Amino acid sequence: MNEWRLRDTILVVFMVLVVGIMLLQMVQNDRLYDRVNKAIRLMESGRENGAASMPVPASTTQAAGEWLVPNADPGGTCIVCYTAQPATLNPLTYKDAYADYILNGPSGAGCVYESLLRRDPQSLELVGQLAESWQVSDDHLAFTFKLRPEVRWSDGRPLTADDVVFTYRLMKVPALDCQRTQVYYLDMDKVEALDPRTVRFHWTKKYFKAVEQSGGLPIIPKHLLDPDDLLEKDPDALARKVNSWVFEWNGAPPVGSGPFCLESWDRTANRVTLRRNDRYWGPKAMLERLVFRFITQDVAALQTLKQGGIDLMALSPEQWEKQTGDEAFNRSFLKRKYYRATAGYSYIGWNNRRAPFDDRRVRQAMSYLVPRELINEKIFYGLQKLQNGPFYMEGPQADPKLGQWPYDPAKARALLKEAGFADTKGNGILERNGKPFEFSLRLPAGAASSQKIAEVLQDELAKVGVRMKIEPYEWSVYIEKLDQRDFDACMLAWTAAIDDDPRQIWYSRSYLDRGSNHIGYENPEVDRLILAADEDFDPTTRNEKFRRIHDLIYEDQPYTFLFTGPSLLAQSRRLRNVNTSRIGLDFREWWIPRALQGS
Repeated sequence: MNEWRLRDTILVVFMVLVVGIMLLQMVQNDRLYDRVNKAIRLMESGRENGAASMPVPASTTQAAGEWLVPNADPGGTCIVCYTAQPATLNPLTYKDAYADYILNGPSGAGCVYESLLRRDPQSLELVGQLAESWQVSDDHLAFTFKLRPEVRWSDGRPLTADDVVFTYRLMKVPALDCQRTQVYYLDMDKVEALDPRTVRFHWTKKYFKAVEQSGGLPIIPKHLLDPDDLLEKDPDALARKVNSWVFEWNGAPPVGSGPFCLESWDRTANRVTLRRNDRYWGPKAMLERLVFRFITQDVAALQTLKQGGIDLMALSPEQWEKQTGDEAFNRSFLKRKYYRATAGYSYIGWNNRRAPFDDRRVRQAMSYLVPRELINEKIFYGLQKLQNGPFYMEGPQADPKLGQWPYDPAKARALLKEAGFADTKGNGILERNGKPFEFSLRLPAGAASSQKIAEVLQDELAKVGVRMKIEPYEWSVYIEKLDQRDFDACMLAWTAAIDDDPRQIWYSRSYLDRGSNHIGYENPEVDRLILAADEDFDPTTRNEKFRRIHDLIYEDQPYTFLFTGPSLLAQSRRLRNVNTSRIGLDFREWWIPRALQGS
């Protein structure tokens, strides 16, 4: 009897447990069903209201405090080499790609600062970063963004709609030295905070990139830069103050919202150090520190890499082909070659507002004297592709009917003669109005490939009677000379954007206030087409306008367009998870095995 009762008791307990588990599963299923229905209702509501509510990238849905790469070792220091030290690390006024890579990351995924939106590295679609969703009005003139509730500054304070409003209003102040950015916001009327997590942008005209521009500026902290509301009282004074912000603000390193913080900038040692932001609102970056070393000489940089002083650097074509293929190198390093949708192009820019390059015939003649195919073969080992205009050659904005500008010294001589140049003294030097044709080409110091191109051009020009002096300058000095329009000719490169808008570089107004049109190009028809394309939401007709812009710039030859090509990298084998994407690298994902973190 006692044995039966014990067995019965065990059976009853077992049945209770089974029923309890079933009830718990039903509750969980109900909760999941409610969440799915809620998400569907939100999506349907967005569609009914004409909203564009975009999906949140999977990587940003992880909880704060979690590591971005599961089952990988956090910690360690990675050293990246760049060929020039930025002139500034001011997130609103920087002008070079090196500052952009340090502050925002090479792929724009966020490093020290973050924006409301970013590009997905694979699909290239806009996705939320600081914003969890956004809506577009039916007339395409108002854009409303909802901030993630968890976003924080690196000092622990919440990032709010007031910070977003402050950033964009400050950027619009004419006294702020950021004309390269301001040119995209000429038609943005105002930005307002609807509540601490909601911000709305108002535009006076339709603009095909208005969503991206409204969500694309790196957000800066109002409580640090403007605690006394100077933006309301004297915006020009605040702008001048921010212009002078080089690294520290009120004696402390800058505060950002990204996965890394600026720890130090040693200008003498040519080094910037970032440390991981352990207060980051999202999944934490793997590396403890990220150090950027600036070594201008290609030879010195490669030697430092081989000695273990660098973990990752860009290789020149010569280094890629000739100096990094031996067995010893391959034991310690990987070589990586990949193509970015934002690769851009290199060019020689002619000062269109300084004689003789204010004459289109002279600019065309200069382009006829650049043997680009020979340069590609001899200097770049055939790794580059020739560029003939301002757009990605294989994209829909470029005119496929245009060929490459040829190397043709005979045509160059004819054009120079037509422009009034002649060897009047019989000494082999062209003159016009008694003045010899001579000018200087300014370029960044330490760029071996640029120096070699300049030397080739110097020889070609000498053959037709033109004297050219090559003048290399340290990067910050070089950028200042471009800003001051203090050059005859310059050599540089642009990175590109997805859905590129030529306004920054080719719109005549962009010459003013140290804008990016540093050569002073002006063509009224190009201006008209740029403004017309901005309001065209049909990609087919918009690209027709861009192709016409390509045609006009091709004929004007304000630049001699040079090359576009792949990214060539050398990477230490101790560095893991260095993924390449269509828009570049993502520092946040990199990690170093614990056993190699001290090496």
